[in-house]
Amino acid sequence: MKKFWLVCFTLFWFIGSFSNAFAKIGILTPHELASMMKTDQNLVIIDARDHSSYIASHIPKAINISPTGSLFTGFGPNPFAVVDSNPQLQKVLSQKGIRNDSDCVVYTGSSTAFGVKGGNPAFALTSATRIMAVLYYAGVKNVYYLNGGFDKWVDEKLPVQKGDYALKTSHFVIVRNNPFVFANEDFIRWAVKHENEIQFVDSRMYPEYTGQVNDEKFGVSKLGHIKGARNVFVGEYMEKVDNYYVIKPKAQIEQILQKAGIDPNKPMISYCHIGYWGSGLWFIANAILDYKLVWDYDGSLVKASMDKDIPFVKG
Repeated sequence: MKKFWLVCFTLFWFIGSFSNAFAKIGILTPHELASMMKTDQNLVIIDARDHSSYIASHIPKAINISPTGSLFTGFGPNPFAVVDSNPQLQKVLSQKGIRNDSDCVVYTGSSTAFGVKGGNPAFALTSATRIMAVLYYAGVKNVYYLNGGFDKWVDEKLPVQKGDYALKTSHFVIVRNNPFVFANEDFIRWAVKHENEIQFVDSRMYPEYTGQVNDEKFGVSKLGHIKGARNVFVGEYMEKVDNYYVIKPKAQIEQILQKAGIDPNKPMISYCHIGYWGSGLWFIANAILDYKLVWDYDGSLVKASMDKDIPFVKG
């Protein structure tokens, strides 16, 4: 079995490396985005905030896509727990005017992320990275995170626009899903039996990880975490500057992971309630740490808590 998975990893690596030889998962400052807006004909700007905030004010020519919207579908009691099917992704991305060769920049709000007063560092990162992960999975080669989000854009006195904006529809075709984004159930079941070869990272808050509080509101039916998982709250990768959140420097993030006992030389599976917060480590690993063997568990604990083959522990 070990040899089988080694062959699979090697094959996935070859396929992914070949098809994404010039792909980019990156981070932009507001002024870097402003420069791209003048020259990049393939640029698509995506506002991941709620629609009312988007309508009130957004970056010029940004379209609005929700991290709990039409790219996702239900599993169990959660209505937006998993990434939707390829036909639905193609339909939505085409309607939004996104092409395979688009350079997609995704941003969210920092100070009011997901409606949380004062902001939430987890959502300030992952409301954007969940959408980025789907785009990359579908075959968009270049995806970028706007550091500081809309709040930093406004603070730097860059232009804004009101009302809705739409791009001309496209014909998006998924040629092949990128294998280096989402972990499926077979992969998870194998991973829980091979703790020495791969590691789980729980991206939720510590009381959820230990089982002190339940996640029933998300559709998670068990307390605690996947056996063997380490815990790093995804918000730990962020720091607040003025009224917005930005990503911490690489050295600080490496220290956070080291303190949690996470080995940078072992593949990782990041998870949370549904994969929303789990997308944060997938992005951080690719954009900052240059770790390529990191997956986001799509459906995460909503799925795992219904699977008798995936052991949970408390504490």
